[in-house]
Parts: sequence; structure tokens; C-alpha cells
Amino acid sequence: DLFAQPPEAEASGPSAVEAALSTINPDALSPREALDTLYALKKLSMR
Repeated sequence: DLFAQPPEAEASGPSAVEAALSTINPDALSPREALDTLYALKKLSMR
């Protein structure tokens, strides 16, 4: 059916990115560490 609702995704807990974000204290990062962390999160989100 063209107008049918898509099936809902199963709640499987936090994603890998959300789990990683919960461990980061941005106030404790240097600018370089923050940039490296951002790139790591981006790479993690592509999986």
C-alpha cells in the first residue's frame, strides 16, 4: 500500500554513536582532541 506506515524500528538500545557521546566530556577536551573525537564519531556513524 502506497500510504501504509513503514514498520517501526525495534528499540535496541542506544546506537554506537549515542553510547560514545555519553562517555565524552567536551569541557575536558583540547581543541585537537575535540576535532579527533568528532571525526571518530562521524566514522562510527557511517557503520
